[in-house]
Amino acid sequence: MAARGWRLLLGLSVGAAIPRFLRRTLLTTAGPFLAQSEVEALDFPPLPEVADCHGRQVRVLQMVGAGAQGAVFKAQVKGEDQLAVLKVSRGSSAASVSRECAILRQLRQIPSVVRCLEECLISGRQSILLSPFFADAVQMTSSTKLPEGLELRRLSSFLGSAFALLQAEVAQADLQVLQKKDGELLWIDFTEAKVRSEDPEQFEVAARNFVSEVFTLIPSTSRDVAINVVASLCSKGPG
Repeated sequence: MAARGWRLLLGLSVGAAIPRFLRRTLLTTAGPFLAQSEVEALDFPPLPEVADCHGRQVRVLQMVGAGAQGAVFKAQVKGEDQLAVLKVSRGSSAASVSRECAILRQLRQIPSVVRCLEECLISGRQSILLSPFFADAVQMTSSTKLPEGLELRRLSSFLGSAFALLQAEVAQADLQVLQKKDGELLWIDFTEAKVRSEDPEQFEVAARNFVSEVFTLIPSTSRDVAINVVASLCSKGPG
């Protein structure tokens, strides 16, 4: 019951303009009852309701997650129908967030990879505006198999994007791929990605780990489908 009560209070407090001393008091008292991610969410300073990101008017709607690197918010960009994601750094992670945007801009032609629309300062913190916001999605795992027709489409998209990333000489670490019920995918969080041009030796190791992680997300009952997709991809060109 205590944890439930603190989580309710957390939900009311995240992003709210409450005094910092009160926020600290909540953190000190609630800490033992909350997960680390929930503590980090409560500890993140509030953002303005509406922010300017290089000329784009962004309405900050709701925090959807927080961690050591910063916090992620659902956002609405004025004049656009599709919801976006606003990722705001903590002070020590500004360079990492900026680097992620640079990597995503290199990958903008790859299907199913989140796009970085803008990079800007919001309330003095390095921020990036990402698109799209993937509503009603779950994390792709080896247990999220779909019916046969949809499974082939899902694996073709998943493995096609993985091949394209390696051809672009980028290896994502700690894969995070969101999946909708119809199998549509979105690759997110390139904070820890390795790029060959930055460090060739590290990239070789990261690329091997990346391939291993890709195949751990494929259900064992879909391995034959995956092998056929890989064979088709390899026959289309170098990689």
